[in-house]
This record gives sequence, structure tokens and C-alpha cells, in this order.
Amino acid sequence: MTDDTSLEVSLAILGTSLAILKGGHSTIMSKARGTEIEICCKQSIERNYELPLDSVSKLIEAIDEYQAAFERDKQSNVNPFGEISGIMLVRLLGPQVKSFCVRGTTALDPFLHQIVGDIMTMTIAEAMTFWKDR
Repeated sequence: MTDDTSLEVSLAILGTSLAILKGGHSTIMSKARGTEIEICCKQSIERNYELPLDSVSKLIEAIDEYQAAFERDKQSNVNPFGEISGIMLVRLLGPQVKSFCVRGTTALDPFLHQIVGDIMTMTIAEAMTFWKDR
């Protein structure tokens, strides 16, 4: 896995996790505490890594994009990991994403899309419940 791939996967997991926490969808903490954590995470990105301002902006925009996708799907009562996994695949694959689409369309192969969404769901669910009974 390349650094860029690791970063994108991490941004998708972080953005989705923050959406769960600040949206009040977690059994491990309150919505208010989730919002505080989001603020701390973004401030940490801004202050602690000596990144150029444009890089910081891109990282936070990516986190916000994943959060917004989660909330849109959650409000629409559809799998909130569907759009997130699609965004992540498109961002990771760039122009090569076309080779992972259903022939003659711009739709991602549903099998690939589902597998990535399921892995994302399991990863985030495990992280969100790790401390629940401890």
C-alpha cells in the first residue's frame, strides 16, 4: 500500500468515524463529545504536522466530504458506507476508476463497491465499539 493510498483510506475512516460520533450515532459517547473530538482532530492536523496550508485544507476538505456523504446517506435511510466507499475508490483510482465500472456506464462494479463498503463498515464498527464494554 502506498503512502497516498494509506492516507486516503485513513481520511475515509476518520471522516466517517467523526460523522458517526458528532452525529450522535455512537453508543460510546455523546454527540457533543463527538463534536469536540472533531474539532480536536482538525486542529491537530492544522497545528501539529508542519504541513503547507494547501495540504491542510485538502485533508480537512476530504474529511468533510466523507462526513457529508455519511450524513446524506444516513438521512436518506440508505447504507451510509455506500457513497463513502465510492468516493474513496474514485479518489484512490483516479482515471483508472473507469476500468472498475460496469461496461458502458460510469457506475462502479457493484461487487467491488460492496466489498469495499463492507470492509469499511466492519473496520469502523470495530473501532466504534472497542471501548463499549470496557
